[in-house]
Amino acid sequence: MSDAETVGEYRDALRGLDDERWAGIVPRRFVRARVGDLDGPGAVGIRGWLADPSVNLLLVGPTGTGKTHAAVAAARARYEAGDGVAFWSAAGLLDALRPDGTLRLADVTDVALLVLDDLGVETPPDYTCT
Repeated sequence: MSDAETVGEYRDALRGLDDERWAGIVPRRFVRARVGDLDGPGAVGIRGWLADPSVNLLLVGPTGTGKTHAAVAAARARYEAGDGVAFWSAAGLLDALRPDGTLRLADVTDVALLVLDDLGVETPPDYTCT
């Protein structure tokens, strides 16, 4: 086997490992979301945000319009650029951050991009309102 073939196999193995990591970050049904798949005004906004990710991005709209797909696609672009990314449903994050939960606030804030899905959609649990 040539050195080029060995390097190619190594890259393929790393890409597979990276894909597995990505699949562990986002919901499975959105794992293949890419910015190139997006169209319409939202796609233009996301591409603009990727050019200057120092600002926050808020995607709003009715249920079923592709907000989560678009958010994951944008996050994937940042992830592939080497940025740390975390994806949480708002309710899941609150649950994980509760006093007896499995997460510390530093685990969430120590990433370049935090995607919060369904923020404001669900009623917050009692322990977050005290």
